[in-house]
Amino acid sequence: MSANRDVTGIVRSWLREDGPEDADRVLDLVLDQLDTTPQRRATWWPARRPLTMSISFRYGIAAVALAVAALLGFTYIRNQVGTTDPTPTPIPSELSLGPLPAGLQHPFIGQPRPIPGISSEPVPAILTFDGTTFTFSTGRSDVLDSTATITGAGQLKLTTEIAGSTCEAGDEGLYDFSFSNGGSQLTISGTDECAAREAAVVGTWLTSNCRNADNVCLGNLQAGTYSSQFFEPRPQGEWVPRFGALTYTVPEGWAASADFPEGYTLMTQEAYAAVDPKAEGCVECPDTISVLAAPQAAADDCLEEAAPGVGTSAAELATWVEGNSDLAVERRPPVTIDGRSAIVLRVGMAEGATGLCGDGGEAGAAIFYNGWHMAVGPGDRQEFILVDLAGGDTVLINIDTVDPATFDAFLAQAMPIVESFEFPPR
Repeated sequence: MSANRDVTGIVRSWLREDGPEDADRVLDLVLDQLDTTPQRRATWWPARRPLTMSISFRYGIAAVALAVAALLGFTYIRNQVGTTDPTPTPIPSELSLGPLPAGLQHPFIGQPRPIPGISSEPVPAILTFDGTTFTFSTGRSDVLDSTATITGAGQLKLTTEIAGSTCEAGDEGLYDFSFSNGGSQLTISGTDECAAREAAVVGTWLTSNCRNADNVCLGNLQAGTYSSQFFEPRPQGEWVPRFGALTYTVPEGWAASADFPEGYTLMTQEAYAAVDPKAEGCVECPDTISVLAAPQAAADDCLEEAAPGVGTSAAELATWVEGNSDLAVERRPPVTIDGRSAIVLRVGMAEGATGLCGDGGEAGAAIFYNGWHMAVGPGDRQEFILVDLAGGDTVLINIDTVDPATFDAFLAQAMPIVESFEFPPR
C-alpha cells in the first residue's frame, strides 16, 4: 500500500508546528507501518452487547492522523492542556495500544489447573477480560487481578498493579493470543514474571459469548467438541464448577444457550437469536435439546415439588410415565449414550388429561420436576431420554419443538448431537 503524499505533507506540517521535536521520525514510522501492513477487515467475535470492530485503512488525513496519535501516545493532546515537560515519544515496540478488542472481552472457560501460590490441586478456570482489566476465577474467588493492554496484533500484556499473595506489583506477562476461525476458541501462549499468572493464563479456552449476561454459556458455536462448566449431572456433595462434566460435539449452526448446575441447553443459532436470552423453561422457547440433572416425577397438582413415592432411576421414572393417565406415551427403541443403554419415551398429553399446570392454551400435563415442572401440552410430541449414570445418578435429555409439525426434522438434527454426549465421572 502506498501513502498519499499530499496528505503526508499536511500532517507533517501540523506535527512540526504543534507536535514533538522528532515529529518527522514518528511520521516516517507510521508511513512504514501503513506501507507494509496488510490491510484487511478484522471482525471480532461479538461481546455481551452487539459490537463489531472493523478497521479499514484509507488514503486520507483521518487515517494518518489517527495512526500518528497512537504512536505519539497522545503527547500532542497532553501538550494542548498545559504539559510543560512532554514525555519522550516511545518507539512502537514499547507501546501499549490500549483497550482490549471486543473479541477478548468475554469470560473464557478451560481445563482446571493447579496455580502456584493458590492451590496445588487443579482449580476451576475462568478468565475474564473487561475493558482494560483481567481476572482469573477459581470458582470460589477472583485472583490475579491485572491491567490488560494490547501491545501489537495478537499480543497482550498483563500487569500487576497491587501486590498479592502470588504476584508482585509491577510484574508483567507478555502473551500471544489467537482465535479459531469461528471465534469459539482462544489460544494463549507466553511468559510472565508472575509464575502463578502464567500457569493460569496459558492454554486453550472456550469463548463464553452468552446472550444472558448472568450466565457463562458458550453462545454460538463453530463445529467442534465442547464442554460444560457449571452443569453437574452427578450432584453429590458440595457443588463446585466442573469443566467437562458434559462434553458434546455439534456441527455448524448450533449454540449453547444455558449452563446451570441443574441443566444445560442447546439450540440452533437461528432459534438462539430469536429467544429471550433469560427465558428458562418457557412455553414459547424455540426448538431445544435440554440436559437435566437428577430428574424426578412431577407432582400433578402444579406445586413446585416432586411426586411422592417414585424412584429416580431411569427404569422407575419410565414406568411412572407410562402409567400416568394424563400422558400418551410411546416407548421407542433404546439408544446408546456414553456407552450406556438409554430409555427413550415419546410423550404427548392424553385426551381428557386432568392434572394440568398452566392456564388456557398453555396448560399442560406435568411430567418431570427439576427445580421447576416440565409439562407437555395439547398436540405436543416430545422425546425424553433417560440415562442411568454410574453411582446411582440419572440424567434426563429432552428434545422439544415449538411447532409439532417440525418435530421429526428437528429430531433428526438433534440425535447425532445427543449420541455424542459424554458424562465423565467426578
